Amino acid sequence: MSGVIFITITDISETSGSGVATREIIRGLGTVTDDPLFVLCPEPTAEVPRRLEECVDKFVFLPSRTNPGSPSWHLCIESSIFLQLWNLLRKENPSLVVTRLAPSTLLPAPLCRLFGIPHNLLIRGWVNRTDDFDETKFGQFVERVVQM
Repeated sequence: MSGVIFITITDISETSGSGVATREIIRGLGTVTDDPLFVLCPEPTAEVPRRLEECVDKFVFLPSRTNPGSPSWHLCIESSIFLQLWNLLRKENPSLVVTRLAPSTLLPAPLCRLFGIPHNLLIRGWVNRTDDFDETKFGQFVERVVQM
């Protein structure tokens, strides 16, 4: 087993806080492992900084972020993550998968469990799984994935 897969739905070319933080996480992973680093992320809308490209052995692109709030986008990105991650798990046989928790990154945890590969979930801040009516539509499902 070798290799680390990092999964995010953040555009890594963004100059916002989330884009910068995600790039720093990727750079950090790239510097602490001698194993190949694979990054599964949306296709960047701008050029990716060279120092980030130097840390990553392979980028696997998901569809670009178009309308991150819409249910159709969530379905599209989840299915794309599932297919791309399935292929990477079969071909690369990684030793670890790291996912940055977001509403559209629910499938890596059960998929890693199926393949018997360790999975680390990065949670930034409070994860809101309830709304004004005490629970979101998929709150129990998200709760189970986070616990997994």
